Amino acid sequence: MYAQASLPRMRFRVQRLGLFGAFALVNAGVIVYLWLYDGGISNIHGFGDAFTSIGRITGLLGAFLLLIQILLLARIKPLERLVGFDRLTVWHRVNGKVCLYLILAHVIFITLGYAALDRISVLSEVSTLFNLYPDMIQATIGTALIVIVAVSSFVIARRRLKYETWYFVHLTAYLGVLLAWYHQIPTGNEFILNASAGIYWTLLYLGTLGLIVLFRLALPTFVGFRYQLRVAEVTEESQGVYSLRITGRHLDRMHARAGQFFLWRFMTWKLVWQSHPFSLSAAPDGQSLRIT
Repeated sequence: MYAQASLPRMRFRVQRLGLFGAFALVNAGVIVYLWLYDGGISNIHGFGDAFTSIGRITGLLGAFLLLIQILLLARIKPLERLVGFDRLTVWHRVNGKVCLYLILAHVIFITLGYAALDRISVLSEVSTLFNLYPDMIQATIGTALIVIVAVSSFVIARRRLKYETWYFVHLTAYLGVLLAWYHQIPTGNEFILNASAGIYWTLLYLGTLGLIVLFRLALPTFVGFRYQLRVAEVTEESQGVYSLRITGRHLDRMHARAGQFFLWRFMTWKLVWQSHPFSLSAAPDGQSLRIT
């Protein structure tokens, strides 16, 4: 009976996961369509045009994956319940690598393409880009920030970087997204000439911002005020092992279960910058929670 009962739930999870995947693929398809509509292939008449066109599509797809990268670990509750935090972390790592490669390809192919069209050296073209395109400085800073975030993730995976340093470096990813938006929407020639593309990408950025504000700021703040969690007791279970009993109000409405995974952020100056992954080590009684 257990297997029969779980089968419909599994099918429902697969269907919802398919919807998320379809949503990402449809948006990627729209991006490719807009690129083709703007002459992504039809306007190619030589190596310079080809390199430039490749640079544009890699930049567009890289920007899209950058938004996906932000959302994968934005603590979106429906997505976490559907996929699981561990799997989202794996997706985040893989997506980050592909995103980085696309953005670097964008920089390389755009520069090579413009240099071929202008019939000058690559170094001369770099100088020209910075002199003629005022947004190029912001774009360069944004790219550098994204590279730094990617490198910091690789380093912390090898246990060579403090978590606090990694956390602050990752906050700069939001600045990188902001600079990418400025480089792409207000100053991008394709979006100035194609109003539909500009509106579409503006909605993508605004949708991403809305989800971040909702799940990273608004909901945690609401939960904090609703449950009023406090560390009521610290017990040393054995050498180096401690249990924390956490009290609050309306804990029975949390519907927490023993073994359930939470990310805990303790509101002191030294600890507020870190989130600690702990599961409940005792069955909740409606009055308190325990982690060990």
